[in-house]
Amino acid sequence: MHDMWPFCGGEHFTNNLRNQNNYSSFNRPVNESGLDINKFVWNKKNRYLKNKDINIICPSEWMLKKVKKNSLFKNHKSQILPYIIDTNKWNYNSRLHSKIITPNGKSVILFNATSSVNFRKGFNFLAEAINNHLNHKEYFLLVVGDKPKKFDDIKIEKKYFGIVNSDKIIKNIYYSSDIFVLPSLFESFGQVFTEAGCFGLPSVAFKDTAVSEIIKHKQNGYLADFKSSKDLANGINWANNELKINSDFKKNNRKMIIKNFSYKNRINDYLKFYKKILEK
Repeated sequence: MHDMWPFCGGEHFTNNLRNQNNYSSFNRPVNESGLDINKFVWNKKNRYLKNKDINIICPSEWMLKKVKKNSLFKNHKSQILPYIIDTNKWNYNSRLHSKIITPNGKSVILFNATSSVNFRKGFNFLAEAINNHLNHKEYFLLVVGDKPKKFDDIKIEKKYFGIVNSDKIIKNIYYSSDIFVLPSLFESFGQVFTEAGCFGLPSVAFKDTAVSEIIKHKQNGYLADFKSSKDLANGINWANNELKINSDFKKNNRKMIIKNFSYKNRINDYLKFYKKILEK
């Protein structure tokens, strides 16, 4: 369950409760009109999937709770198996990487999202945090992925890197950054947070998404109050200060990722899951 689409209509993420109460004309959002495509698609899924023997993997407790509440899969067998990462390949060893920018002593904030033009990734909250609540002389913004609509409005020194399809380049980008910020409104896991953590970067995100299962508040990052640009800025300042006073921060952050999300420590969970199914 990478996102909510399997048990919704056409939505990949949604706040409405139609997937819990079945899709009908009575619970359709008032701003929608015309063909109810979400109801149409959900009825197809209900017809073909509801009574199948499906074993569901959820990458987070956040997603598991969504599955348990929806009307399509709530009675199916499901469990949490987080996405794992090859921490040997994702390594911040200085001999393997090179800096891609020279921020003149400023701390580099990295925003990396392939769908940053989508409101779900929350770039507008980062823009407000930077413009209204941060010291503009202290930070440099590096954006990777689709160009956010508000990128040109950012009032600090910045660079748009574009979409990156090379592991080597994205690793150099993480290596060149200081703080990873992705204030998503919905997140079923957040692989980019484990990638950033492999490089020791503190991450700043919102509470109430699955990111809280990767980031422990004021340990390896900061979980800001939901939709609060001001608290997002507090988190960025906290992370910046923590890097200055704690020389072991990056090393300890990487250790947390290895412990909880590395191939070495978690692959057996996947093997046990599949073997149990095959033994039925």
